[in-house]
Amino acid sequence: MKSSPARLLLLLGALASACAPAAVEIPVSSLQLSPREIALEPGGTFQLKAYVFPFDATYSDVSWSSSASYIAEVSPAGEVTALAAGTAVITAMAQGKTDRCNVTVTAPGAEPRQPEEPEAPDTPDEPDEPDNPDQPDTPDTPDEPDQPDTPDQPDEPDQPDEPDAPDEPDEPDDPDAPVKGKYGEDRTASKWLELPATTAGDGREFFTHYMTVGGATVRNYSFDFSFRHRVSAWVAYPLNNGLRGGNVKRTDAFGYDPLLPAGLQGYVDAGYGGGYDRGHQVPSADRLYDKESNTATFYSTNMTPQLHDFNGGIWAELENDVRTLAGSADTLYVVSGCVTGDRSITDRAGNRISVPEAYFKALLFYNPHSSMAKYSGFSGIGIYMKHDAALSGSSVSFAVSLEELEEKTGLKFFVNLEAVAGEDTAEAIRKQKASWLPSYWR
Repeated sequence: MKSSPARLLLLLGALASACAPAAVEIPVSSLQLSPREIALEPGGTFQLKAYVFPFDATYSDVSWSSSASYIAEVSPAGEVTALAAGTAVITAMAQGKTDRCNVTVTAPGAEPRQPEEPEAPDTPDEPDEPDNPDQPDTPDTPDEPDQPDTPDQPDEPDQPDEPDAPDEPDEPDDPDAPVKGKYGEDRTASKWLELPATTAGDGREFFTHYMTVGGATVRNYSFDFSFRHRVSAWVAYPLNNGLRGGNVKRTDAFGYDPLLPAGLQGYVDAGYGGGYDRGHQVPSADRLYDKESNTATFYSTNMTPQLHDFNGGIWAELENDVRTLAGSADTLYVVSGCVTGDRSITDRAGNRISVPEAYFKALLFYNPHSSMAKYSGFSGIGIYMKHDAALSGSSVSFAVSLEELEEKTGLKFFVNLEAVAGEDTAEAIRKQKASWLPSYWR
């Protein structure tokens, strides 16, 4: 049978499509901002430029954030608007790669220099006046304080301003006091059920990453970051099949967290080395809803130096058990954290990173229709494991009550549970043993 020309063309087109090479995803290798320092007055604007490399990267979208949006805010297109005097750090991110611009906002005129006038070095110079042959003019010395109004005098207060830009990298030398209250919350007032209690002045700050699910903005995970240890004491997040997703593969987009300066974090792009894995606190497999939600699990603030056999062994088994349990819940509220001590390593950027002595998980199961939920639709349990590569056993063999876990860690888990379930029910949940856990945990 003869084929028509149209049919022949159709067959050739189909053959060409079948033989066409599959599209290769080109990852972002780096991101550069231009410029990296700007100075503005309140109300002023500046358009930053972000260059994504390579230029043909598959995902080149850039997201923007400000460390102090009340001082300088940034639009989705990278336009900075100065709002009030102070300093802010603008962070651009593309597929986990980041760069930053330091923004200094000064009030119009000489106002920014006024607070620094008492530090001006001119007053110690006044005793030199008697050396001047015009000693009869010495009664005029009371007029000296007026000199700051001259054009030359304001230049002196500018000298203390020079170190302002390097202050960000210098802060790790004295990590706790300088950074408190600058990037996250010293103590959170959020009422999310998964959160432990936070304490002001403890050297840690509270942050939250968000994600978009079904067009709505919801929390991805929260964390309490220690600037001294350069790891999060804990991360907390809700987990169920809807939030977990399964639409994407893991991104492996290790990099800095855009919520705080890179100089305060560990360097995880190339791994820790020394036999330590980049161990997730929120597992990558718990956030496969979309590329953005998964990328956030590869931020350095979600990583700890974890022994390879521990990370790929008993800890991975526990993570799988937690995910399976979440599949039976309306929501499983998860806290995953670590206990730090004196042990530390040096990362590939020269930063000292604490190596946890132990890891833990606190779980609050909610499903009013499940037999596993023993108290008003809730059940709770804790898991505590020493950071030991030779550790073995089933997940349930490391189970402790939430009350016992609080004693081991010094944390108060699910601090908002009493408001939801009542004090008596919350107390019963905190004392629960592991008997309610399913058989695959054993």
